[in-house]
Amino acid sequence: MSVGVGIVGAGIFGRRHAQAYTGHQDASLLAICDLERDRAEALASQFGGAVYTDVASMLQHPGLEAVSVVTPDQSHREVAVAIAEAGKHLLVEKPLATTVEDASAIIEAAKRNRVMLMVDFHNRWNPPFCAARDAIRADQIGRLKYVYMRLHNAITVPTEMLRWAGGSNVIWFLGSHCLDLLRWLLEAEVERVSAVAGSGVLREQGIDTDDYVVATLEFSGGPKATLEHCWILPPGGPAIKDFKCEIIGERGAIYVDASHNESLVIAHVKGISYPDLFAAPLVAGRMDGFVMKSVWHFVECIRDRRVPDVTGTDGLRVTEAGVAILRSAREGVPVTVPLPRAVP
Repeated sequence: MSVGVGIVGAGIFGRRHAQAYTGHQDASLLAICDLERDRAEALASQFGGAVYTDVASMLQHPGLEAVSVVTPDQSHREVAVAIAEAGKHLLVEKPLATTVEDASAIIEAAKRNRVMLMVDFHNRWNPPFCAARDAIRADQIGRLKYVYMRLHNAITVPTEMLRWAGGSNVIWFLGSHCLDLLRWLLEAEVERVSAVAGSGVLREQGIDTDDYVVATLEFSGGPKATLEHCWILPPGGPAIKDFKCEIIGERGAIYVDASHNESLVIAHVKGISYPDLFAAPLVAGRMDGFVMKSVWHFVECIRDRRVPDVTGTDGLRVTEAGVAILRSAREGVPVTVPLPRAVP
C-alpha cells in the first residue's frame, strides 16, 4: 500500500517533508501547494508532484489521502480545517496553532470528519531525548524534581530564514518543541507558569516580536522546570541552534547537549563547524534522522491504521501552555493553565 500525500507550504520545512515522503517506500508525493507558484515548482522539480497555488484545488487531486501543513506558525487553522473537511489525514507542523481556539477548531474538524491528526513534534524521535526518557522510565535517576531546558537560535533565523517571524513568537517557533518534550519526559501537564520576555533587537529591524522569553513551569505531580528561548544569538557560531537540557532527579541527573555532535568536527579557515548527525543527515545518499522519522511515523500510522504517538491533544496542551506563558510575560503575573479536558 502506498499512501498518496501532499504538502501545503514549500519553505524550509516543506522541503524536509518532501525529503521524508520521497524517502519512504510506502509514500507517494502527489502534490505540492504554495501561494507562490515558483516555490512550489522549485520543490516539485526536485521531488515530484503536481503544483498548486490553491489548497481547495490541490485537495481534488486523484489519490490524495493525507497532507502535511507546513505553513507559518500562525496560519495553520484555515488550511488544516479545509484538509480535514476534505476527508484527508493531517500532519501539522508544530505548533498545532498559536491560539487555543484555533487548536480546538482543528481537532474538532479532524474528529468530525474521522481523519487522523498528528502534530509534528519531531524531537520525540531525537536520540538523546529518547535515551533520556528511557533512563527516566527505568528509574535510573529517581523521582524527577527539576528540568532546565533551553533552545536558542541565531538571529539569522528570524531575520533571514523566516519571512513571517513577526507574526509568530519564539515561544511558538522554539518553545513548542520544549513544552512538548517536557510533557513527554515528565509524563505530566503544565499547571502554572511565570514568565518574562524582552524585545528590541528584532523590532529595531522591523520584526515585531520578542527577542527572548524565559519561563518557570509547575507540573502536575510536583516537578518544576525552567525554559529559555531566544532567537538573537550572533551569527557565525558552531551551530545555528543552542539546545541544552538538564534533568534532575532525587538520585541522579541527565545532561543533554542536542546542539551538535562533537564526534564530528570540521575545522577550516572560517572557523569550526559541527555538522548535523541527528536531525536530517545524509547517510549513504539517503536522508535520515529524527526529522525524517516523525514523518515516516505518520505514513506508517495511516498504512497500519493506528493512532499516532503525537495527537491533536498533545498539540492543544502545548498551545494552552504557550498562551499562558505569553500572557504571564505580558501581564507580569503567574498564570494558571486550564485543567486538561477530554479531547479525542
